[in-house]
Amino acid sequence: FDRSRIPPPGKPPALRVPSWTKSTLANGAEFIVSEKHDLPLVSFAITFLGGAYQTENPARRGVASLTAAMMNEGTKSRDGEALSSALQLLGSSINVNVGGEGGSIGFQSTTSKFPQTLDILADMLGNPSFPAEALERLRAQRLVALTQAKDQPSSIASRVFPGILYGRAHPFGQNVTEESLKAITRDDVIAFHKAYFQPLRALVTVVGDVNSTSVKATIEKALSAWPKGGEPAKFAYPALPSPHPATIFLVDKPGAAQSTFAIGNPGPPRSTPDYYALQVMNTMLGGMFQSRLNANIREEKGYSYGVSSSFAFGKGPGAFRSGGDIVSAKSDAALVEFMKELRGIGGSRPITDQE
Repeated sequence: FDRSRIPPPGKPPALRVPSWTKSTLANGAEFIVSEKHDLPLVSFAITFLGGAYQTENPARRGVASLTAAMMNEGTKSRDGEALSSALQLLGSSINVNVGGEGGSIGFQSTTSKFPQTLDILADMLGNPSFPAEALERLRAQRLVALTQAKDQPSSIASRVFPGILYGRAHPFGQNVTEESLKAITRDDVIAFHKAYFQPLRALVTVVGDVNSTSVKATIEKALSAWPKGGEPAKFAYPALPSPHPATIFLVDKPGAAQSTFAIGNPGPPRSTPDYYALQVMNTMLGGMFQSRLNANIREEKGYSYGVSSSFAFGKGPGAFRSGGDIVSAKSDAALVEFMKELRGIGGSRPITDQE
């Protein structure tokens, strides 16, 4: 075997796109089923369009993730311990999350345990109890995490970078703070749950060992108490701050063993016609271990254990960010190399056909 020669590519695999059926549930939620019978497993998810950026009050940043976490803390018929035990007996778990532009609740189960697990999800979705003691416990955990983040350069950069990029008037530039967490009440959590988890912004998806007709009847029955309501999310964002010349913003962290770089700009939404071209470009710039940034700053110069770049594509102008953790004594030299690579791929050293 001659390792000096690149092996010829194998035969391209055949693309087999699974079939699916699409309809609407009685409560207005979209419904998609894709049958897959090779294993006795079912994956179920309710995906919600829109997230914290569309629904949170800036003075209550963090209420979305708190609400999602508290839905596992008990319902009106089961406390948190009973809920956890029931799911363990079924060999499953139900995950709830609300992110910046979307949220979900879902699980994976065996085919035989699907109806029972679905009933528990319906209970969590429609009858969460939101116990006050759980709110205080989760709030305390988050406050400790915020305090710990102040000692980590990478965490500091993750909080400072979006604020500089977008400004504090833009949802993308706002952070969860000690003040916003302490301001959240149980009534805020209840109000968020009622306003957010609505069928008219939901997509119900079932994939696995099911019959598309009978499973719809099962889901209609389980979610019968989830009334029609809500409206589709709107992704209207404030105007971005005016662009300014390249500027260095320095956060001094005395005694830090390494510095963290966050270099970037507001980027395009996922709907940009340049999406695939940008993905290819970024793969070569900083999207892989062998990319230009890492090959230069880690492999050649030894300034870092790893640097990268990425686009946060979404409905809004998600950030382009390049950076990573750098040996403190080489911060100035690393910045020179970052800027060289960013300028290079933009013109002075364009991508080659071989690359």
